[in-house]
Amino acid sequence: MRLQTHLTSLWRGGILWVICFFLGGSHVWSAPSNKSWMRCSQLQREGYFQPAADCYTKAAAKITVSTDTPERLRVRKWYLYREACKNLEKAAARSDRKEVAAFLRERAVLLLRRALKNKWLPKVRGKRRGRYTRSLLSTFLDKIQYTPLGISTGSKTAAIRVRGYKYNNTSHGSFNHKLRPGHYTVVVTYPQKKAKRRSLVLRPKKPMVVTFVKNPGPPPLSWVGYTVGSTAIVGGGILLVLGISQGVAATDCFNSSKCAFVNGEICYGCQLKQTANNDGAFAAYQNRAILLSILGGTSLATGVILLTVGGLAHARSVRNNVQQRERSVLHLPALSPQPTKIIVVAQ
Repeated sequence: MRLQTHLTSLWRGGILWVICFFLGGSHVWSAPSNKSWMRCSQLQREGYFQPAADCYTKAAAKITVSTDTPERLRVRKWYLYREACKNLEKAAARSDRKEVAAFLRERAVLLLRRALKNKWLPKVRGKRRGRYTRSLLSTFLDKIQYTPLGISTGSKTAAIRVRGYKYNNTSHGSFNHKLRPGHYTVVVTYPQKKAKRRSLVLRPKKPMVVTFVKNPGPPPLSWVGYTVGSTAIVGGGILLVLGISQGVAATDCFNSSKCAFVNGEICYGCQLKQTANNDGAFAAYQNRAILLSILGGTSLATGVILLTVGGLAHARSVRNNVQQRERSVLHLPALSPQPTKIIVVAQ
């Protein structure tokens, strides 16, 4: 008798549950039991967390939420998104590459933000589920540790392309975004110029600025130093080589019995008549060679000094231009806190 009463109660309860389920009761819901959910759950149990997350996401996308959507469908969609995020976190924790882990967690962040923006949270216990969702979102953001990156080109028409792991973004003129830590490649293309490429490594929460500056060209002082210095170096080199060669030739002639100095010039095959006169001519010729060497060396040293002065003036001009560009990008809105590393790339 008691067994019959118990079975009757279960039967009535089951009928009542089915009626409420199909009428879309706002307080009655059970976990999804369709084939797609079962397949997602099976992938999760087998340890295929990323495919399981994809499966849950696709299942949630099939549920359209509007103002007239039954509460059980809202709860189901929220449940599927929550399970997708949990599996993405498990897949990220398993990965040994930080870039992959950050990308998986970013996928979870996008899912949670989409759910909050479109108000897909269930109305039943909505505040509690909202707090849970925001707390989960904050946890993912803390683990990703986004890093601000600022790029300044000095030209509104310059094209900027930033590429990284599962990331590709383009802009013009400037670039100010918070990115996942990792390796990135920055390509800046100016109109009718060759593209400039730079590889970067963003560290967690260490903002970085990359500024492409145009070379202002040498100042007037540098032009003078470059022109006069180059001329002095060329002239000094010629004089130095000429003096050394004449000194060597005079020594060879002096030691040869078939050579003599005639009218201050070296003459091979001329008969040597007076040794004293030959010695005096040799000394005069050698002194002239030494004088040419001294003049050449002095001119060479002067040219080097002038080139150095011109180069220092040029470097100072470039440095001032770079510092001015750095000051212009230090206070970009996206760079908070202030950048810890600034890279300057000359055009």
